[in-house]
Amino acid sequence: MANEKHLAILRQGVPAWNGWRSADRDVHPDLAGADLKGMLLAGAHLGDANLARADLTGADLAGAYLPYADLHEAYLTGASLAGADLSDAYAASADLTKTDLDRADLGHATLRAANLAGAWLVNAVLRRAGLAGANLADAQLDGADLEGADLTGACLRNANLARANLRDARLDGADLTGANLWATDRTGWSIRGVACRRAFWDREGKEPTEYGEDEFERRFAEQPLLVLRHPGPPEARNLALLPYLLEYLQVQHPTCALQARALRDEGGGGTVVTIAVVDLTGRDTATFAAEVQALGDTLLAFQLRLVRDQELCLALEAGHRALVRDLLPRLAQKSS
Repeated sequence: MANEKHLAILRQGVPAWNGWRSADRDVHPDLAGADLKGMLLAGAHLGDANLARADLTGADLAGAYLPYADLHEAYLTGASLAGADLSDAYAASADLTKTDLDRADLGHATLRAANLAGAWLVNAVLRRAGLAGANLADAQLDGADLEGADLTGACLRNANLARANLRDARLDGADLTGANLWATDRTGWSIRGVACRRAFWDREGKEPTEYGEDEFERRFAEQPLLVLRHPGPPEARNLALLPYLLEYLQVQHPTCALQARALRDEGGGGTVVTIAVVDLTGRDTATFAAEVQALGDTLLAFQLRLVRDQELCLALEAGHRALVRDLLPRLAQKSS
């Protein structure tokens, strides 16, 4: 529970609060679990409050306006900052350097140009948050939900994004050099003009992969996607047939490369497999789009048959095994 004495001082207003903080620089305010949203609705203004090193664990700051607030090294574990505005168009935004935001809810929050360098955002919810131009260098974003977040021009140098949800996130012009991207979901992300000379794809972040200029964008920019939906939970047999399906489609459309990108179990909604389509011939946009549409139509027809026609499944499996038997002798000859 929050310290009632500390809360009483905060209720007197920001000038009294900041004066108290200046007079006693060693104090660590205890505002854990406080309903600060209620105070804001009652007319309190925390826009430039000194909340550095404050304990705001579980505090409710949803919808708060905190454009100049000093929150560096504060504890915001499990706090709600949903819809909060921590940015300012004309001045430096909120300071959240080395702030602990573990499991905090920052969904729809505006953190444009905010300083989050070294912040702890493990498993934090930043879905559709506005983080354009934010400084997230060295931030711990392991498992963070950044779906649909605007990270345009953000600095994510050496940030830990392992297991992060980056679906539909916008990272145009962002700096990802040194970031850990192990097990990230990057479906639908946008990385136009991204800077990344080095990234880590291993869990511990100890094995860097180097990239030349613009190479990262060329390799990982999102391609057109096809979606295969199967009713019910994922079954081993259906998953085992996925490579055969891709092979079948590849034969029908040899000018495209097909890459399985994501497999998602949607519970009662079934299993969803996302397949990326890469153009191998440098065709114009309209021609490639028509090819992708044809692929989608083929996939839909195949999907319907796959669910109902077990004979097709067996034929696919037999055909794949025959292909492997044919290839093995040739591979053995090349290796000898």
